[in-house]
Amino acid sequence: MKMKRNQSLSIQIKSIRIALFVLIIIGICLLITQNMWVPPLVSQILASQNQSVPTPSTAKLIVPVLTPPVLTALIPVPAFDDSGVKVQYSKLLDSYHPANPKPTDACAYDISFVYPRISGVGTPLIEQKINAHLKESNETAFRNTQKDFKTPLTDTTLAQRTTDCNGVSDSELTYKGALHLQKFPNVLSFEIHSYVFTGGARGEGETSYENYDLTTGNDITLNDVFISSSNYLDKLSSYLTAAVPLMVAQSKFVPYRDAGLVSQGLAPKISNFDNFYLTDRGVAIQLHTNQISSYAKGQPPAIVVPYTYLKGVLNPKGPVASI
Repeated sequence: MKMKRNQSLSIQIKSIRIALFVLIIIGICLLITQNMWVPPLVSQILASQNQSVPTPSTAKLIVPVLTPPVLTALIPVPAFDDSGVKVQYSKLLDSYHPANPKPTDACAYDISFVYPRISGVGTPLIEQKINAHLKESNETAFRNTQKDFKTPLTDTTLAQRTTDCNGVSDSELTYKGALHLQKFPNVLSFEIHSYVFTGGARGEGETSYENYDLTTGNDITLNDVFISSSNYLDKLSSYLTAAVPLMVAQSKFVPYRDAGLVSQGLAPKISNFDNFYLTDRGVAIQLHTNQISSYAKGQPPAIVVPYTYLKGVLNPKGPVASI
């Protein structure tokens, strides 16, 4: 009788072990199929075949350090209209359209740069410094673009050249307007529109901004506007995270579906918020093309982060010291 009990107990233990083994195998299969874990052997096999090991997501969701504020409306973005600023615009133009091209000739191209020369907003010395910087930087960019577009091809037939060129290359850069606010008389901002096409389905355009300190003639950076040792990047990240859904609803802008990619574009990094200008009510942040959406969707509208929200991180010796 005792022997039968021991045999029965042994069978039960074996059954439990088999069930546990089956459950472990099922669990491992689920982890592998859901890309949650890849065994070392599988990883080595994939690596040997030059294949990437699957991961749960291509973009990690970044949670803002600060709790995003609750927003019900966005601050309107002011227009750049040159009001209060005397501006003369200079043009740099170049075109190349060969009538009978050789296979190695560069692709046809058009280049157009339009940049300003300002007066009436600062001392003659400061204006001279700003104008010299605008002239030098744009002429340098223009020459570099020419150099890129004039690069000879290595094709051996005209058919190859036609395929490689895929249309006329185009590069445009235009200063569309200036903003000089009475609230910040020592700040001058420029709005710049750029567009580049070098083949493919479409070109890529972007709006960017330059800001100058009229007391020094120097560029204004985020670390001039904010206390560099503060958590201002966290505050910008938090506010933009809350504002983007409202911006999307108002403008019908289409961001990435992957929340991880959007959160990376709004992470507290200088490169995410370095395209900005100052308004009467806040710092306007213009996100870059491709930052929270594909370039095919265009560039999102600028978002104004109010000075009231940024209290405590604004530089008391910077361009917004009067706040």
